[in-house]
Amino acid sequence: MKLKILRLEYYRNIAFAELVFDSRCVFFSGSNGQGKSNILESMGLLTALRSFRGHALPLLIQQGKDRAQLYFEGQHDTEETFRLRMKFRPEGKQLWCNEEYISRSTDWIGLYPVIVFSNRNKMWIHGGPKDRRQFFDILLSQLDTSYLRSLKNYYISLKHRNAALKQSQFHILSSFESILAKEAVAIAEKRQKWSSIFNEYFISWYKKISQKDIEQPNLQYEYDTESALLASEDFWLQSREKDKLWQTTQHGIHRDEYLLQLQGNAVRLFASEGQQENIVLAMNFAQMELIKSIKKETPLILLDDVGSELDPLRRERLWNAIPHECQIFACGTQFPKELCEKNWQHWHIHEGICSLENAVKIRQQKER
Repeated sequence: MKLKILRLEYYRNIAFAELVFDSRCVFFSGSNGQGKSNILESMGLLTALRSFRGHALPLLIQQGKDRAQLYFEGQHDTEETFRLRMKFRPEGKQLWCNEEYISRSTDWIGLYPVIVFSNRNKMWIHGGPKDRRQFFDILLSQLDTSYLRSLKNYYISLKHRNAALKQSQFHILSSFESILAKEAVAIAEKRQKWSSIFNEYFISWYKKISQKDIEQPNLQYEYDTESALLASEDFWLQSREKDKLWQTTQHGIHRDEYLLQLQGNAVRLFASEGQQENIVLAMNFAQMELIKSIKKETPLILLDDVGSELDPLRRERLWNAIPHECQIFACGTQFPKELCEKNWQHWHIHEGICSLENAVKIRQQKER
């Protein structure tokens, strides 16, 4: 997939900008707080309509305005073009594809893959189980629409069951438990399947990045409750007394965990800072390769100031590891010296205003 045009209107600190991309590699420079990450964030919405910075969609609207709008124009790997529009209001979002209104988010998610390399990704290691589940839920929702449907149904039923527990409406619990049981089994089976496939890519990429064959990483999916139990009515009946006490559902796939290990030990506790950086990068690249393999679409690559925290050797390995067919959008406070002699399009961002720094140079290189 390639992105050719991005237009932003009243998006965070950017009142209006139209960016035309005529290079495979694009860099946004500028001081902190000027809007660089805002631009990458807008591109990141393409994947699953979620901000990779964790912001609620209404917060993307510029202060004092009643809406924000994004427009994307690009091309799939099949060379089929697309024109996408997103409109955000405090009450919700609206989506269009090639001027056709998209009423359901599930019809959008996974069609426009984007991989985000960000320092926030360290939460996959240092955060709780919820952070790792969220990573895999977003990934699997892109790969398998039935997984997305099951996940949505499960969490809607979970919300209703928890509300019934809080309100002591115990007579209606069974109606939600039947849905939870069905969807939990489907979700657990797909998590087991896809985590095993992901792990193969993950191990391979870790060895490429670290260049150390002796270090053995591993990702293991760990059930909170076995599928056979989740499918049983007796399990939910027996869980009620404890759940009534806590007024919430204590067990289910919403408590599952993904364990990250290196040499059989927990990465969070035993891996060095450098090894942890390699783990996060390997997860990103494994995600990229899995999506490309299943969806037959090359994801966009976003690098949100990642290079600033990597040593020169790891930074060089990162640039070299990105496949040539991927379009790259990166940002940082300064345009890296190692990129100056390469065909990178360079935009400078200041107080939400975008200016193209090297248009003449790129045009001359193309004419040659």
